[in-house]
Amino acid sequence: MKPIVSVCRCEDRDFKAVLKGLLKPFGGVERFVKKGERVLVKPNVNIATSKPGVNTNPRVVEALTNLLNEGGAGEVAIGEGSGVESITGESLKEAGYQEVAASTGANLINFDEAVKMRVPIPNGRVLKDLEVPKPLLEYDALVNVPVLKTNICTVITASVKNLLGIASRKYKVKAHLAGLSEALADIHKVVKPRLNVLDATTCMEGLGPISGDPRRVDMLLAGDQAVALDSAAATMIGANPWEIRHLRFAHEDGLGTVNMGEIDVVGVDVEKERLGFHLPPRTPPTFPGVKLMLGENCGDCIGAYAVALTRMEKRGLLNALKGTTVVIGRNITPPRGRFIAIGRCSESLKDSALCYVPGCPPTGLLIGDLVKLSLGVDKHPSRYLEIWTELIREIECESARENG
Repeated sequence: MKPIVSVCRCEDRDFKAVLKGLLKPFGGVERFVKKGERVLVKPNVNIATSKPGVNTNPRVVEALTNLLNEGGAGEVAIGEGSGVESITGESLKEAGYQEVAASTGANLINFDEAVKMRVPIPNGRVLKDLEVPKPLLEYDALVNVPVLKTNICTVITASVKNLLGIASRKYKVKAHLAGLSEALADIHKVVKPRLNVLDATTCMEGLGPISGDPRRVDMLLAGDQAVALDSAAATMIGANPWEIRHLRFAHEDGLGTVNMGEIDVVGVDVEKERLGFHLPPRTPPTFPGVKLMLGENCGDCIGAYAVALTRMEKRGLLNALKGTTVVIGRNITPPRGRFIAIGRCSESLKDSALCYVPGCPPTGLLIGDLVKLSLGVDKHPSRYLEIWTELIREIECESARENG
C-alpha cells in the first residue's frame, strides 16, 4: 500500500478546519490518537525569534493541539530542544509557545532540561546510540510538526531533519561530526513519529535554516511516513529528493520511500506545483579576494561555507582572508602559504592548516567563528564557539574512555 501524503492550501489560515481536511484521507485525527493517550508534539523552534519562516508557526501547533485534545488525547505536551547555541526556554517564549501552552492546556517541555536516556540504534551508519529526553519515551505518541525550510547542510529541513531537535546538545554536535546526513537516517531508526504535519504557511528559501528569506506558501502537508512526506515537499519546492542525502539514506535503510511514483499524494499536485525555491548552493559561490581549492566532496560543506563568507562579506570582513586559501574536500595537495581546511574530508591537512573546522558538514556559524578567531578578526572565542569546543572535548573524552 502506498504511503499517503495529504496537501491542503490554507490561504484563509483557518488552521483547525484545514487540519481536519488534511487528516481526512487518513481517517481523521482519530487515526493517530487513541482515547486517553498521551501525545507529545514536537515543533521546530530553532532560535529565539518570532520572524516568520524560521520556527514552526505557533498557530498551526495551537490548532493541532486542540484537534488532538478533541480527538480523545488524555494529555498533549509540546516539547523542543533548540539549536546548540540557543537557550530553549527563551526560544519557546519568543516564538510564541508559552501562549500556545496557556491557551491549549498543553504541558511545555524543555528537552534540554529533561533527564536524558540512551537509546541504542540498530545498524547505525554513524551513530550506535542516541541521547534523548526521557519524556520522549514516556508519551504514547509523537507528532512531528516541522516548518519547511531550505538548509545549507541538508538541502531541506522538514520531517526527518526536525528529529535532530530531540537529540541532546552533545548528540547534535556528535551528528555533525560523524556525518549529519547519515546521522539523521540513524535517528529516524529509533524516533518514529506517528504523524508528521509539515508547516508550509511561511517557509524559508535560500541560505536557510536561519539566514534565508521567508517565502509565503500557505499550505500544510501531512503524512504518517516522514521520508515520503519530505520527498513530496522537496519535489514541490523544486528539489530532487534522490539528491537529498539523508532522505536517500533513509530510503536505502527501509525507513520510507523517496520515489514519487510510490507515494499517493492527495490534494494539491506537488509535481505540478513546482514552487521553484532558491536552494542552497552545491557549487561554491565566488567571493572577492578569496581563493578556494575544491577536492572530492559530497557538496554538504558548500552551503555552510557560502553562508559563513556571506555573513563576513556583509560585515566587510573578507579582507581578512586576503592571502589565505580555503580548502574543502579530500585528496588535495596542501597549498603554499596559509590555508583554512573546512570539513572532515580535509581533516588530513589539519596539522598544517591555520585553522581546521571539524564537521561533516560543519555549521555556517562554526566556520565563520573559527575563521574570524584564527585570522584575528575576533580576539576571543564567541559563546557559540565555546559551546562547540566544550561539547567536542566531551565527545572526544567519552570516545577515548569507550575505546580503552
